[in-house]
Order: sequence, then C-alpha cells, then structure tokens
Amino acid sequence: MQTNLNNQIADKYKSNSQKIHVLTEDWVKKHPDNNHVKDKIRQQLQLLQDKGYLSFVSRGRYKLN
Repeated sequence: MQTNLNNQIADKYKSNSQKIHVLTEDWVKKHPDNNHVKDKIRQQLQLLQDKGYLSFVSRGRYKLN
C-alpha cells in the first residue's frame, strides 16, 4: 500500500497540489474500516519530504522537487 500511496501522492502533486484532498477522500472510501488513512498520507508526505521529493512551503502545502 505504501509504494502505491507514495506514487499516487507524487502524481497528484505533479499536476495540482489541491488534488491531494481528492486522493485522501478516495483512499478513505477504499478503506472504510481504516480510521488512520489521513494520518498515513501525512506520514507518507513527511517521508517524501525527508527523501527530497517534496519541499514544505507552508502549513498543509508542499511542492514537488
């Protein structure tokens, strides 16, 4: 799930950073019994930032490097 999630996050950020909300809602619908989808997406954003794929711009905003 993590690699697929990372790829989807990166793809969404390439086109439009606002689409991450849509991605989150899609994953919530796909995994209705998982109450931690938003936490996992935040974790993966942090991982992508740590690896240099994303840069923090402001609260809740990142840019793709």
